[in-house]
Parts: sequence; structure tokens; C-alpha cells
Amino acid sequence: ESSIVEPDAAKTSPGNSSSPALESCGYNSICIVDDSDRVDLSFVNNNAAKFQWSRTASDGHAVYELNWYSAYIYIHFYDEGAFYNGKWFVSKDFSDQHVYLKNSNNQKCPYLNDQEWYYFSGGDWVINRDVRMKSC
Repeated sequence: ESSIVEPDAAKTSPGNSSSPALESCGYNSICIVDDSDRVDLSFVNNNAAKFQWSRTASDGHAVYELNWYSAYIYIHFYDEGAFYNGKWFVSKDFSDQHVYLKNSNNQKCPYLNDQEWYYFSGGDWVINRDVRMKSC
């Protein structure tokens, strides 16, 4: 399980070079795009939905957050332990229970995982090779 450093303890300005996650990833904000328009989530293909860099998790991965209709949605890395490679989630918490999108390709930054995103539809996880993340 990814251990998240609390914002008060670790939050720094995205331009602050002391943040290893932001230095390695480089995006201050991320928008999620689905060129096929199959993912029916209000924050996808919505220029107002900008996930902002929030903090660095204890494992060194960036955490992005979006305050969306009085709730937070996160882009974060989730690691199940030593025998797993980890994966990127777009979810409403840091568990593996409330996931909107997921990607098993464990790249250092979430936007490097183009064409490998899954969304839940019809009772199963479906790959959508048109989902990508971009700087916005």
C-alpha cells in the first residue's frame, strides 16, 4: 500500500525544486482526455477538471488532486507490496476500493501511461487505449 505523506508535512510549491516527484514528472497540473469519448466521468474531457500537483508520497511518486463538487479525486500510485509492480489509480481515496481509472503500467509519472488505462463498465474493467493524461 502506498504510504502518503500528509499535506501539512510535505506540501511544497509545485515550482519548488526540493520536490523529487515534481522534478521527475514536471507537470504542475494534469487533465484526463478520452479521444473516443467512451469514459463517462465528468472530469474526463473537461478543461475545468485540472488535477493539481499536491505532494510527494513516501515512495517518491507524485500525488495529484482535484477538488470536484465538494469531494477530492486523486491521481496516485498504489503498490500492493513486494511481489507487485504497483499501478496508477484515479480514485476518491488512496485505497483500491473507489477507483475510476487504473493503469498497471508502473511508469514513474501517470501521464507516461498512455493507451493502458482501464475504466469500469458493464461489471468489468475495460481497456480504453484512447485515454491519456496531458499537461493543462
